[in-house]
Amino acid sequence: LNQHQIAFNIWTDNAKLAAYIGDTNLYAISQKQCLVIMEKIENFDSTSIKNEIYERLGKLLSGSNPQEAMQYLPNAIANARKLNDPIKEIELMGYLASCSMKLGDYFGTIECIDSTIEKLDSSFELEIAMLKSRKLDPLLNIGNCGEIINLADNEILPVFDKYINAK
Repeated sequence: LNQHQIAFNIWTDNAKLAAYIGDTNLYAISQKQCLVIMEKIENFDSTSIKNEIYERLGKLLSGSNPQEAMQYLPNAIANARKLNDPIKEIELMGYLASCSMKLGDYFGTIECIDSTIEKLDSSFELEIAMLKSRKLDPLLNIGNCGEIINLADNEILPVFDKYINAK
């Protein structure tokens, strides 16, 4: 029919209704259709809309379909970097790390955690220790027991002890 703008509006309305009734599957399908249709619309700057859809789909699918979420999260993270939004980037890295862990990509999980730690100021000592504790499972799964012991003894437990014993 070549009525791409009308189709886009209909799928957008469909996504709104799906969100309203809580149908996550229909919502995901509607958002994916919007992405496909946006490619066909001429003279339409869809960059910000696409980035919002990437973010929403990545977050939504991370729990139920991490493999599919991995298609959207890297685009959303790249956009957060481009917009210089470290808080959003850290949030999305968490979703990506979770997906990587569920899919057995332990090196990817460790990379996401390390990237997140790099974004934090060193004054966030407890938060950094908590993030480092999230590296222990993937390190165990890849068999890196030496680093587990080193992290736990030198970087995680001393910080936890400091805050637990603080009065």
